[in-house]
Amino acid sequence: MSFLAELKRRNVIRVAAAYVVVGWLLLQAADVLSPALHLPEWIVTAIALLLLLGFVPVLLFSWVYELTPEGLKKDADVDVAVSTTSETGRKLNIITIIAVVGIAALIGWQQLGPPPAPQANSIADAPPDSLEPASPVAANTVDDASIAVLPFADLSPGNDQAYFSDGIAEEILNVLVRIESLTVASRTSAFGFKGQEALGIPTIAARLKVRHILEGSVRKSGDTVRITAQLIDAQTDAHLWSQTFDRELTTENIFAVQDEIAGAIVTQLGLVLGDAGVGASPVKVTTESVDAYEIYLKAQGLFHVRDEQKIPEIVELYEQAVALDPDFAEAWAGLAAAYLVVPGWALGSREDYYPKAIEAADRATTLDDRLALPYAVRGSTRENDFIGALAQLDRAVQLDPSSIQSIYFRAAIWLDLGYLERAEAGFRRCLELDSAYAICSRFLSFALLYQGYTKQAIDLFKAGVIEGQRSYTQVFASYFGATGDTLALAWLVADSFPQDIWLRKLFYRFQTDMSYSLDALNADLRSGAASNLNTGEALDEVTIEGFESGHLADDLWNQYDPFLRRPELRDEYLLARKRKILETGVLAYWKAHGFPAQCRALGSDDFDCDW
Repeated sequence: MSFLAELKRRNVIRVAAAYVVVGWLLLQAADVLSPALHLPEWIVTAIALLLLLGFVPVLLFSWVYELTPEGLKKDADVDVAVSTTSETGRKLNIITIIAVVGIAALIGWQQLGPPPAPQANSIADAPPDSLEPASPVAANTVDDASIAVLPFADLSPGNDQAYFSDGIAEEILNVLVRIESLTVASRTSAFGFKGQEALGIPTIAARLKVRHILEGSVRKSGDTVRITAQLIDAQTDAHLWSQTFDRELTTENIFAVQDEIAGAIVTQLGLVLGDAGVGASPVKVTTESVDAYEIYLKAQGLFHVRDEQKIPEIVELYEQAVALDPDFAEAWAGLAAAYLVVPGWALGSREDYYPKAIEAADRATTLDDRLALPYAVRGSTRENDFIGALAQLDRAVQLDPSSIQSIYFRAAIWLDLGYLERAEAGFRRCLELDSAYAICSRFLSFALLYQGYTKQAIDLFKAGVIEGQRSYTQVFASYFGATGDTLALAWLVADSFPQDIWLRKLFYRFQTDMSYSLDALNADLRSGAASNLNTGEALDEVTIEGFESGHLADDLWNQYDPFLRRPELRDEYLLARKRKILETGVLAYWKAHGFPAQCRALGSDDFDCDW
């Protein structure tokens, strides 16, 4: 008997076929059921690996052994006359056919079955049309009148002037942004390629979705500066223009070079300028102090990074710049913005720094009322005055429609007021201008979460975490606690309390154990604070009346707050929300400008919201 015939007689081929088909069915079932059963993602991989490892042993087993009415026996010990291999083969055929039918049914169900039901939120989780992913942009659809300004290389003898070379590139970018007919990649996106020049200009341009790249270098030595710039067509990799400027180091010369570079780009790209275009009015010399200008550029570079450890240095640098030139409007505007962010990093109080921010912003506007940033700062410091705040921010956006900070601040106030769709649109506009502006991405995830679009919100939040965005993570702690994602919750709680393990445990329990009362939490807080060295001082009790996360929108619109999930606290907590709406002036704004979609007036002095 041939080897192939012996394989058939011993049902080795049928066993192999049944094993493959049944294994495939098992893998498909595991892939479909694992999300519903909350199984770990690696379970499907583990099953596949076990099936692969078991294939050869199963075939060897079917070759050596035969299933008989008396049980398993070695094939060599079974009389061929009484062998039941043919009957076993028929059973294997039936098993294989059933498995094939199962696979077909599973595939049909996946293709034709209804979509999974949305989560039981107050608003369905189905995304609106605006949330559909955009189609990929083909390379030939990139706007010809588009450019990215890469950070200029520092060629100074001491190689210690990177802040100056980066600042020159940013100032040129700011000039180009004023040209309406030119699409300019954001600073954050373009400067993100610093140190990645090896990728090549075509690759960088493709990722930034621009046709042209401006690159260059700065060499500052003593009282002279050499600025080299070259314009490259990324599609052809051709150098369209390049020039080297050797100048005495004065601010007038530096601003003149910026204007000349921008004018050359306009000429090379064949753009038509309006009355306010580059070339029609030269770049304004905003300070005559080279020292003040250099310090300003250094402060600007650090401010973009927004490292907690650098905030005091940023404030000090801006203060030095305005001390050297009290008429330097941009430096006053930068100082106002620096004062504004100090409380957000818990490095000072609003009572101390907001008045300073307003004073610096007013000084900047007095010197140059065309600057948008001072209006944005004033709008952001007007607590409980939403009408005044939005008037300032509207003016900022009017002065500079591409001012990302102004657009972000205004959208954040819309979010506080409960205009969730309007806020979402504002954050999306921010990301259109600068896709790498992380805080807009984080706040967009809040706007989506509060509207009930949880999948999109969580995806956006997780993407930000991966990229290093750690601000306002507490907003999602209540969501993960409510939905039972205890691993994600544990990570957020640990990140919030890196030094105090006992605090992690208490707040983790308060988010997950609804039998753990508010009184019990406060008792444990008092006990822990008395014995724990890391806390340093007694902790304030958690109270419904004093609830405050530091983020008004979360206090008012988060549907997953642990207070809301405790039946004994829910009604009292909703009353506290209503009091906060009254105390902060939210209701007054609604009466003047209309209620958000989730709220409605009840008579002249009352209201109700869908919480």
